[in-house]
Amino acid sequence: MLAMVAAITGLTQSAFFAFGRALLDFYWCTVVPCGARKNRTLMIEEYHAAAGRRYFNRGHRVTPNNQKEQRVKINEIQSWLQERAPANLLAGPPEIAIYDDEAVIVLPLVISEPDAALADQEQRAAERALIARRREETRPWRMKQARELQSKLGRPVAWGMRAGASEGLFSTRSVPVMTRLGRTERDVLDTLVAAGVADTRSAALAYAVRAFAAEHTDWLDEVREAIAQVDQVRARLKLTRRAGAPSVVVEPEAEE
Repeated sequence: MLAMVAAITGLTQSAFFAFGRALLDFYWCTVVPCGARKNRTLMIEEYHAAAGRRYFNRGHRVTPNNQKEQRVKINEIQSWLQERAPANLLAGPPEIAIYDDEAVIVLPLVISEPDAALADQEQRAAERALIARRREETRPWRMKQARELQSKLGRPVAWGMRAGASEGLFSTRSVPVMTRLGRTERDVLDTLVAAGVADTRSAALAYAVRAFAAEHTDWLDEVREAIAQVDQVRARLKLTRRAGAPSVVVEPEAEE
């Protein structure tokens, strides 16, 4: 069909394709609104980033959400937060995890000595109450620090607090995750919905992920520690440079 159109117009096939490409570029740059072009570009970037690839837009490398790659020293951020934290708030350095779309900061809270007479459930309830109270008390301070950190990190900042064995995360992002499930997996989600555990399949899938994380906490911690060790080894290998070519030792041949 294209060859017939090219013959009718008197253009070669390569020239016809070049003319069509130029026509599409003209339509894309003039007719399509700027906002739509930007949204489509962001969708392409997020698609390639989810697959672990880099997206190249007209010869320029584009990272997800148009953020520049930055090497952040977590130790410096920890010291920076400890210097600005209110008195009697932190029991140690904050725990910082930096992801592609956000940075999560968990503040370890100062707690009083636990009462031995309290049961475990009562102790957990007291810890959760402390987290809720500290969350409200530090809200203006956290908002101020988040604005400054966001400009430095190039991504939004989410907060959390830990008191004893209890931990609470708040203001974290909720991101849709696309997946394909077979008949067996869909039956599991439908069963959770029918049982009233979740309202939708999406909520049932989120519940299944949380249940897996709660059941295999120790295993997940071991995997994270192993990944951190691998990253440390890779970082040392990148920084270590060999001075010159390796020496080759030639052993003399043994006499018969």
